[in-house]
Amino acid sequence: METYLMEYKIHPDAFSSVFAVPSSLVDRHIKLAGAAQLKVLLWLLRNNGADHTQKDISKALGISHGDVCDAFLYWIECGIVLKGGGTAEDGSEKPPQRVSSAKPPEKVAEKPKAHIPSEKPTREEVALRGSESPEIAFMLNEAQVKFGRLLSQSETSTLVWLHDHEGLPVPIILMVIEYALTQERRSFGYIEKTALSWAEKDINTIAKAETQIKEIMVSKKAWRMLESVFGLEHRRPSEKEKNLALKWVDDWGMTRSVLRSAYDECVNRTSKLSFPYIGKILEKWHSAGVKSSKDLQNYLEKEMQAEKPASGSSASYNLADIESMIMNDTINSKGSA
Repeated sequence: METYLMEYKIHPDAFSSVFAVPSSLVDRHIKLAGAAQLKVLLWLLRNNGADHTQKDISKALGISHGDVCDAFLYWIECGIVLKGGGTAEDGSEKPPQRVSSAKPPEKVAEKPKAHIPSEKPTREEVALRGSESPEIAFMLNEAQVKFGRLLSQSETSTLVWLHDHEGLPVPIILMVIEYALTQERRSFGYIEKTALSWAEKDINTIAKAETQIKEIMVSKKAWRMLESVFGLEHRRPSEKEKNLALKWVDDWGMTRSVLRSAYDECVNRTSKLSFPYIGKILEKWHSAGVKSSKDLQNYLEKEMQAEKPASGSSASYNLADIESMIMNDTINSKGSA
């Protein structure tokens, strides 16, 4: 049997001592805010105007100092709590300083900071950076929007560390997050690894980031084509395999049918898949301008008319020549190592 709300009432004696609570707390925030954040805000509302430290609040509520700092950062971003007092110089109430998700605020000059060690910042340091830098606050807010949840202390610490220590601009960090999510990689370990890779490559502008993402997507598409044509199990390619896929598919423009023909010839003659062998076949075809199955058919017909192999085979190359070229490449690579 369903119980209606009207069957319950607040005891009249409870109203003997009351304090004001913003309507927006219930209307908009109560569903999203965590228990610690609600506790901190209610304590602040009850003790509004009193001079207390965050450690006092931590002790009074029985929660960690880090949770108190996170709660302050959350309510500052929501515009419920103001940093540094709540009144302007003329005595009027300051408007809430909200963090807009439409576009990042213009970067303002900040006081020079001391050298930040390689260790990731603590809860307190993250909260401080978020309160003193609109850009950092925007980054943390946008990251939470993209993930659709509140970030953990470890996750916010990683983002601030990538910005302050590794020197990645906020727009680039957000692009890394967006790219990771489109690839269904929601792990912050993956995000950190990708961001560090971009930092090493000096990818510090939106244009460079867009170029990097495009190159990654082209490379993945090329490798997926080889996986499909060669019947390979889905796996991460080696750097050499990745480069070959890019050369054959993107640079040379080889179609699936041409790649399949090269694969068939390789397996028919060697009884196994050999990337170097296929590479030599495709290199010869590429030199002859072959890209499509029609190009290949015309090329093979001309080869047959020009010179029929003594064995009667219609192959467009000599097996011994290719094996010799592969052997020479192997010897040369070892000699230069």
